[in-house]
Amino acid sequence: MVSHPGSAYEHAAPQAPFNPSHPNSKARFRNTNTSSSENLQSSPSPPNADLLALMTPPKRSPRRRSKPGYSKGSKHKKKGCFKTTLIGALILAVWSVVLLLGQSIATHNDVTLSLFTGSPNSNPDGTVTTKFQWSRVRGITRRKDPSLSPLEVDHGVSDHAVPPNLDGMRFEWRKGHPELSHTIDSKTNLYDAIYVSTFLANTQDSLAATSLFEQLTNTEHLTGHIFYSTIGIPPTRALCQSPKCHHLEHFTEGDDFVALTALYDHCLSHPSHTVAFMHNHESPLDGPPDQDSHLRKVNLQALIDSDGCATMPASCNVCSARFLPLPHFHSAGNMFAARCEYVVNLIDPIYFKRTMLEVAASAFLDLDHAEKWHPNTINPMTLSSNPRLGTGSYANSHWIHSHPGAAPCDTFPMVEGLLLTETFQPAMAMAPRFPFGTYWTTPSPSNTQAKLPKEPWLLLEGREHEWLELYDGLPQNDSWINGFYRNMSPETSVCDTLWKGDVAGQPVHKDQQKVHIVVSHCGGDLHWIKDYTAGFSTASITIFSKCGQAVVGAPKQSTIKITPNVGRCDHTYAMYMSDLVDGEQVIAGPNDIVLFLKDTAGQNPNSLGPQLDFYDVLRIASSRGFACLQTPHQEQSIFHETSVLVAYKQEKYQRLDRDRTSGGDFTSSYEDLYDWAEQLGFAHPRPLTPVCYKGSFATTVEMIQSRGNLWRKMEESLARGDNIEESHFAERSWAALLSYHIVPDKMTILQKASSMTLGTADDIMSRKRGFWGPLSNCDLTASKKKDAAKSWLSVEWLKVAMDSSHTYTVCNGLGNQLLAHAGNIAYAITHKKNLLIPNAYIVNGAQTMHNANNGLMDVTPSNSEYAKLSDIFDTDALIEFIESFGITAALVPYRDETHESLECSWMKVMSNANPVVATKVLAEFKPSALIGRIVDTVQAGLDDENAVCVHHRDGEDWKAHCSTWETIPDGVWRHNCMNDPGRTLAEDVHSRILPGEKLPPIFYVGDHNPPPDLEKFGFPVVTRSQIIIGANHLAKQDYDGFNNLAPSDDSVLLGSQKLKEILSNQDRPCPPSFRDICAVVDFLACSSMKHFVGNSVSTWSALQIAQRFGQATWYNSRSVPLSNMFRAYTIPIVYTYTEQSAETGKFMLMTSIQSCKLHNPNSPIHVLYHGTSDKLFLAWLEENFVIVHAHKPGWIPLVTSMFQHGNVKKSHLFEHIGNYIGTWQRIDIPLYINAEYVLLLDCDTVVAAPFTYADFGLEMTKSIAFSAEMTEDSDEPWNAGVALLNIPYLRETYDDFLEFIGEHKDNSPFNVEMKGGGVIEAPSDQGAYLAFYADTKKFMDRKFNVKPYYTHTPPSVAKIIHYHGAKPHDYVGKWLGRECSPAVRFLCERKEKDMPNLCWSLKSFADAIVMDGGLLLKDYCKSAFLDDVGSLVTEYGQDSCFKFFSVLSQSTHEEIRETGCKQVMAVATF
Repeated sequence: MVSHPGSAYEHAAPQAPFNPSHPNSKARFRNTNTSSSENLQSSPSPPNADLLALMTPPKRSPRRRSKPGYSKGSKHKKKGCFKTTLIGALILAVWSVVLLLGQSIATHNDVTLSLFTGSPNSNPDGTVTTKFQWSRVRGITRRKDPSLSPLEVDHGVSDHAVPPNLDGMRFEWRKGHPELSHTIDSKTNLYDAIYVSTFLANTQDSLAATSLFEQLTNTEHLTGHIFYSTIGIPPTRALCQSPKCHHLEHFTEGDDFVALTALYDHCLSHPSHTVAFMHNHESPLDGPPDQDSHLRKVNLQALIDSDGCATMPASCNVCSARFLPLPHFHSAGNMFAARCEYVVNLIDPIYFKRTMLEVAASAFLDLDHAEKWHPNTINPMTLSSNPRLGTGSYANSHWIHSHPGAAPCDTFPMVEGLLLTETFQPAMAMAPRFPFGTYWTTPSPSNTQAKLPKEPWLLLEGREHEWLELYDGLPQNDSWINGFYRNMSPETSVCDTLWKGDVAGQPVHKDQQKVHIVVSHCGGDLHWIKDYTAGFSTASITIFSKCGQAVVGAPKQSTIKITPNVGRCDHTYAMYMSDLVDGEQVIAGPNDIVLFLKDTAGQNPNSLGPQLDFYDVLRIASSRGFACLQTPHQEQSIFHETSVLVAYKQEKYQRLDRDRTSGGDFTSSYEDLYDWAEQLGFAHPRPLTPVCYKGSFATTVEMIQSRGNLWRKMEESLARGDNIEESHFAERSWAALLSYHIVPDKMTILQKASSMTLGTADDIMSRKRGFWGPLSNCDLTASKKKDAAKSWLSVEWLKVAMDSSHTYTVCNGLGNQLLAHAGNIAYAITHKKNLLIPNAYIVNGAQTMHNANNGLMDVTPSNSEYAKLSDIFDTDALIEFIESFGITAALVPYRDETHESLECSWMKVMSNANPVVATKVLAEFKPSALIGRIVDTVQAGLDDENAVCVHHRDGEDWKAHCSTWETIPDGVWRHNCMNDPGRTLAEDVHSRILPGEKLPPIFYVGDHNPPPDLEKFGFPVVTRSQIIIGANHLAKQDYDGFNNLAPSDDSVLLGSQKLKEILSNQDRPCPPSFRDICAVVDFLACSSMKHFVGNSVSTWSALQIAQRFGQATWYNSRSVPLSNMFRAYTIPIVYTYTEQSAETGKFMLMTSIQSCKLHNPNSPIHVLYHGTSDKLFLAWLEENFVIVHAHKPGWIPLVTSMFQHGNVKKSHLFEHIGNYIGTWQRIDIPLYINAEYVLLLDCDTVVAAPFTYADFGLEMTKSIAFSAEMTEDSDEPWNAGVALLNIPYLRETYDDFLEFIGEHKDNSPFNVEMKGGGVIEAPSDQGAYLAFYADTKKFMDRKFNVKPYYTHTPPSVAKIIHYHGAKPHDYVGKWLGRECSPAVRFLCERKEKDMPNLCWSLKSFADAIVMDGGLLLKDYCKSAFLDDVGSLVTEYGQDSCFKFFSVLSQSTHEEIRETGCKQVMAVATF
């Protein structure tokens, strides 16, 4: 039993240590690094504090998106969130490594995210420590969650482990620029900050960037700061010379998300600001290179014009030149202004590209939704970068509009022409300003060959899916979105708008739009013009009087011109246009509208169809470039089949009396309309041409000017006479010449909508009426065709995907399944393979069947029931972690046809996996939302932070397994499958609990109900079933959510009642059919408990042990068999120290700790510390994350007495009382540290190479294990400088051991029996250990205790170097001429050639001691040579010591092997 205060040798009760750095400590997720913003706040504010505040990003932590259900209207149904980054599957064949590099994630302390692989030129170690904000979203309606109040949302932010191979890779957005003094005054600046993404691939890019910055800095009303990043070729000079421009950073690779992330950071810190985003590069969605410069100019004008986005109304939160709702919400050209209060609700740009791929995968690569989203329209090989979905490079432009609370406005007034216009007059309006049909089938104005089907993804249904996946919410009921999509099927919108030439247009500002009216007069009364234009001001009215008749009713400001009566109204219009192009007509701007009217236009306004009012004419003309006053006749369209139309030819025309008396030939010399157009130099668009009848229309000055001298040619052609055929040709050409051409997709829709075409060769009646080729009877429903949906998740597709990536299968129970995942994921990470993760979790993995060789058959999803892996674990967080290593991962459905043929070789995979990576992968298997709630309930039911999880295996199936396993004839030691016979579980558990006043509660996990001896011993015992039965607060929905992916005959339908029955069964721990459902709940519940006692042979327990980094125990003791293949089982390192020790010993201890952190970074480091005075040393230990135990031993008087009776000639331990006490401190280790084994190191050791439990062998000691003393080839356990200690056993025997020591207080020798016979006296604690534990001690491999004087142990096998006897400074002192102490003289006076490992061991010491830059080495040398006497001067010895170890640390092993350390000393002291 353990001594308690009051016993003969009283010791202080140990304090529970807290190590904020230890991997198993919750505090390891804390950020101990001060961010740049914290530095700014802690220092005096500089003169430019406001600017520095703008440039300082907030901290991010990886966000975990909650798993939303799918809610729409009053319906509410749960779905298994696919939300998988099936991006991996897609990228297998088409995504390049370059694209993947754009999303690599590096880490530093908290979570530091490297956006791109290009190293910042301005700051080689640049870093950004960011915290992902997941705030309650404004402007959306959340899904109903019974566990949340109406105002609460579960945001699910998780901690994130640091990928080991990315440590130190960091970059920094901004560190502040003290030379900048400009601050922002949000009251006077239209934009508080402008962020610019600058791409530099060639000289043209550089010139474009310089031009952009000149415009921004020369615009007077833009006085805010401009922050820009550069990507590509490093700029040789500053692109922007203005003091308000600030270069953030340069990257060799990247995209717009570099600057967008900076903009996002700005908004997180300044949510009341308004920001703008611009760039200098092409936009892949919106235009080819030849048109892209136009688009940039339009966007720039929209953003910098004082009437543009700089003054966007309060009703919108994003503004751009043109908002486009198809194929996904985005701004054309991806330049915009936005309010930060909206921006902060968006997903962090760092994550957005990958998240959009997840959303796309959830729709098009999940069989549950395959039919719904018409997967035949999306090839999975293009899913990773698809313009329809907003993935890949298209995510850049989609990000700002991705939120359901977006309220866009735009400034470009025309429907089309965005890529053709260089300047325009901004006309602010809420967007989308046109009906749905106007945008339909226009994925990209430049992609004229795109054939976009009528798929649900592009409609409201698709947007709702996306919003739920991204933000777990939908637009509010009064959102513009609902009205925009309501009754806006493509059929309705096309037939009601585009069919008639109405593209809806933007609202027209009466006081801003300049209108010029041109009238062709031949006697009609013009009073109607005043009424027609009422409410609008006109810039000019020009009346061309052609027939010699008085002009009656002309508006007051009209100008009347007399012209010859030729060419009818068409000649008038052509003449006016040619004069305008030649500069003879004074027009203010290109966006001015010119309304061309016949004098009779108001007399019979509805002669065909209804005439448009003045407002609509202006609205359509400003958007489409052209508007016809007269709508088409009845069911006809404004669009004509061009092939029919251009064949038009009129033999005569005599509608009016003047037509009969006009004289001259009506018929022209042209064969037809086509011939006339060809002669003038233009062609009608194909396959459809818009036609405006009745001779009255409106167009823009810009469209007129774009045709140049064509108007002069037309004017000459129309001057042949009065009533001529050419004027009818012109009538059928105005719309074609002055309209923005629609893209072929819209033409196809119009053609499909038409039930017939009038005026064909056999339609004589229509031709007589002048209608050649108009489309008629709009009805899209008649032409609908539904193609059979093709599932891209076919067996063939999966096989193709698997051939180009790494995939695997899982088998058996929870432990084996997790190991299969961890090993394969680690393999993919280390080999940079894209990864397909089987979305399957076996619910009963018990192996009961035997194969032909009498071995146990694997249980796979193919021969058992299974649920989705994503129902059990948070696969979103898992995939996010995997992709932080620069690869792509995806969940794929389990398919017998593709997965069953794969071998479940988890043992082989784990043997070859990187253990560090695999351990981190295992740590990322966090519970899903559903399982997490149940686990939280179990943890809350314990209500004790000291609770112990006990995993007990002693069922009949386990006994049968042990019987088979232990008798495998391979010579491997296997004798710890069960606990020691004759001992109860309660005894084994008690020996693994630190001494205390109260026994902690036990959370029992086992094959059956808890054994009664636990409660008899006094342990409070509770099980999962008991907690869940008593958890009345758990609602029904807490058990809902499992969705099986297995075939129907293997379905795992776990409804609320079924799941509750499984987890709360009172008769047995778990129904056998669902044993691994219980196992995962128990496993995850145990993972959060501080203490664990398990069975190391069980993989379930072995995984618990692995994730606790050595600070776990197992009642069966000895080996962890899994450690041989999964070399991740770290062992705690323990030192002892007393402040009475020599100071040199302290510095050697610090060196040893540094070497341990270098080679075994995951091993917890403990120090039993005696004393309280050395505050600096205690602080150093804390800074280096050492767990310090305040040690106040009660046996000091006993040990002091033993020291006083000691003989220094027999042992150097008797040279110093502090060193002597320090050696005895180790006997109290079992009272302070809770682990199965620890490795005790003296301060005069350094760790030379990594090691794990596997290096100690399977038959580990039952008590202690020592290595040899002086004799290199001896197998006698003797030297205690490095000792393996079985903590539970030493704790259980502590009282008896202490009593045994007390029997030797007069320093009577500890007599140790040797293996070969005979007895040898051994001093101090070493002798006590060897004598007391003589029957159970073991020899520890000499690789853990290699001495410098060993001659034939190769350095390559050494794990730990022990400077036994002579210390490093003793050898250095001897080479400098100083005498060694008598106890070690026989070692340090040896010749170097007689100790071939000496120089190598000193270099290992040098490498460790200089890790802090030399400060520790300086202190060590000073303390070692403080008492120099004789011919040596103290300063000389200290200086030579420092130089020697410095030079040695910089030398290679090859160099010192050739020269030796004495030569190094010669160089150092030259």
